[in-house]
Order: sequence, then structure tokens, then C-alpha cells
Amino acid sequence: MKKLISLILAFILILALAACGADNGGSTPDAPAEIRDGFYLADREKSDIRPYLSVSTTGNSFQSGPGIMMDIAIGDKYEIVGDRLICHEGFGGDAVIEFRVISDTQLELTSFDPGEDGRFIAYWLSEGDVYHHVDLPSYDAPIEEQFSSVDTADDALVKAQSSGIVVIMNMSCASGFDKWQEFVESVDSGEPAEVLAAHYYTLDKERVSEELYEQEKDDYPQLFYYLLDYDGEQFTVTVRRSDEQEPERRETYKCLNHYEGEPNKEASFSHYDYYVLTDDPEVTWEEIEKGMYSSQAGDWIPHCTIFQNVY
Repeated sequence: MKKLISLILAFILILALAACGADNGGSTPDAPAEIRDGFYLADREKSDIRPYLSVSTTGNSFQSGPGIMMDIAIGDKYEIVGDRLICHEGFGGDAVIEFRVISDTQLELTSFDPGEDGRFIAYWLSEGDVYHHVDLPSYDAPIEEQFSSVDTADDALVKAQSSGIVVIMNMSCASGFDKWQEFVESVDSGEPAEVLAAHYYTLDKERVSEELYEQEKDDYPQLFYYLLDYDGEQFTVTVRRSDEQEPERRETYKCLNHYEGEPNKEASFSHYDYYVLTDDPEVTWEEIEKGMYSSQAGDWIPHCTIFQNVY
């Protein structure tokens, strides 16, 4: 009898353990989520700009996108230490950004510290923002085909980011910097080359008058393609708005000038890095800029800003 009772109790214990396992899904708790590679988009809309960031854990680095932090250079490298992103190379100096990993597809920005030796202005950066991982579709088309594709600005931006071409967003290079460097190196060597850049523009209602915003808001965002060809002697640039069939203009220039410096005091950034097509290798950016704002038609200097970074 005792033996039978012992067997019954053992059977009941086994059933109880099985039930516990079923309640827990029959598996152990998931391991803590970690920062995941890829493109993250914030769920908040401040003005008409959605902050985003790009994380590469393979390279142990972090890159911010323009619109998230006004004075952190695109390409700044941040060492990933747990949930802390510590700047170790670039314009951000010793800035530290902290995230809470909500899941393998979500990050919450918990705090940021500009540090002591970096130029760090968290213009669009807000504590509590949640960034969602976005899988960008693969898009690998020849340059001419991509240039001719008719899409909305946002659809064209996704294609541009996923294809690796040069992307300029709100005056800063968001991606494709390596493609631009390759083009510049070819030009410096006198070798024919071609590059495609996508310039994406938004309208920030906090930085324009209310009247202008109401007049122009339905026409934004905008994306313009710049197809630049160098034949070894001169440059030809063809510009087309992404949602229109025909190119807006086609221009030929003799020079590709590189300008770096500090803007005037009224600017919202503290450093610029421009590549500008001109016909005069000696013309300065100050002279070009003066002509842009002059009321005298004769002051205008023909040019085309093809690449830009502001910090």
C-alpha cells in the first residue's frame, strides 16, 4: 500500500511540474535584448522631421542622422558599452548618449550628456523618445535607372538609403559618404567617374514663419536627384525632382571646388563642408554666398552645391 501511495504522489508531482512548464510556455525566459544593427526611426514627430539613427554593432559604432542631433557630425563613432554610446571619434567630442533596450527592435533614449570638449547641440533629441528598428528593403539598380525612377520623396529616400547612393538630408550627408569619396578620388586622379546624390528637404514649422509654412507645407518633403558625370575634363550635372518625369535642369561646369569653414553668426550650425561646381577654381564660398543674397543680378555666380555637411 505504501508503495502504491508513493507512486501516486510521484505521479501527481510529475503532473504538477508539467503544468508549471506549460504555464511558462515550456521554455526558459528570453535573454536580455541587446542593441541591434540597423536603421531606427523615432515614433515622435517634432516639426516635420522624424529623428532617426543608424547602429552598427559589428563596427562597435553608432551614427546619428541629421535631424536627430544638430551638431553631431554624421560619421561620428560611438563605442557601444552596454546601453551607453560613448563618442570616441568625431565632432561630438566626449558626448555620451544612453538608451534603454526595450526589445530587440526598440530603443528608448533615456539621457544624453554633451561632455566637455564636443560641439553637441541636441536640437531634435528628446529624452523618452522610442526608436523602432526599420528593415530597409534591398534596392540595387543602376544609377541611370534610379535617377529616372518616379517616386514620392519618402519612397525615393528609402530607395536611396538602401541602395547606398549619396544621401543629403537637411544639408548633411546621411549616407553614401564612401561613394562620394570614391568619386572625389577619381576626379583628383583625372579619371572619368559618375555619382548619384539624393538631396532630401523637409519644411520645419519651428524655423519658418507660420504664413510661409501654411503656404508651402503641402509641397514637402521634396527629394531631388543630382546625377553628376565627370568626363576627365568637365562636369555635367542633371537635376530631377523625384516625383517628376523630366529633369529640371542640366548644367556643365569646369571645376569642383571644396570649401570648409565657419559660417556667419546667424547660421544654426558652426562648421560647413561643401563641394561646389563652378567655372572658376579661385572663387571663394564667401563670394558665391554674397551673390546668392545680393539684389543685383550681376553679382550672381553660376554654381551648383552637389555635396554638403554641416555640423
